[in-house]
Amino acid sequence: MEDHWWETKIQVPVEENPVVEELIQTHDFYETVPMTLVYTKQKSLAIALFVISFIAGDWWWDGSNGFLALIESAISISEMPTWIPDAINENNSIFGSKGIFITISGVLWEISPIVFFLGFALSWRGPFKIEVGTEELEKHKKSGKESYKFLLYFSILLFLMDFITYLVVWNQYDWYIDIIEYLLNWYNFHFWKILTFCAVIGLNPDKKWSYKR
Repeated sequence: MEDHWWETKIQVPVEENPVVEELIQTHDFYETVPMTLVYTKQKSLAIALFVISFIAGDWWWDGSNGFLALIESAISISEMPTWIPDAINENNSIFGSKGIFITISGVLWEISPIVFFLGFALSWRGPFKIEVGTEELEKHKKSGKESYKFLLYFSILLFLMDFITYLVVWNQYDWYIDIIEYLLNWYNFHFWKILTFCAVIGLNPDKKWSYKR
C-alpha cells in the first residue's frame, strides 16, 4: 500500500468516478498528485544553479562575484540621489535625448545583484523538511511562482533596456549585424546571467524540468 499512497486520497471508487478514470487513462492523475513534491526538488535545483552563478560569475564587470557585487550594489543604491542626476545630465549632453536609455539601463544593472539575490531568497519560504499532503507544499509553489513572475519581468526589462540602448545609442552597422554582434557580446560578458535566467525559469511551478514516475 505504501507504493500506492495516493490511492488513500480517493474518496470515490475509480469505476464510479469517470473524471478520475479519465485522468488515470491519460496519465495526468499520477503526475498531478506528487506535483508539488517534485516541484520542491526542481526549485532546489534552480536555486542551486543560481548560487553557482552567483559565486562563480562576474556580477560587477570587474571580476567580483555576486556576494561582493551585493556590497557594490547597496552602495550604488544609497548614492543614487547623487549620481543619477549627474548621469542623466552627462548622457544627455553627449547623446541627446537618447542618453536616457543609457541611464535607465545602467540603473537596472546596478540594482540587479540585489534584485536577483532577494528574488531567489524569498522564493523559499517555509520549512526545508516538507511532508506529502501538507500545506507547506502549496506554500512553496506559491512563493516560487511569485518570485518567478517578479524575476521574469525584471529579467525581460533588463534585457530589453540593454538591447534598446545598444541599438539606439551604440549601433554602428546595419541592424541585423548589430543584433548578431549584440548577442555574441552578451554571451561573452553575461554568461553567468544566462545561467541565472535559466534558474528563474526553474522557479515556475507550472513548468516541470523533468519528471519520472
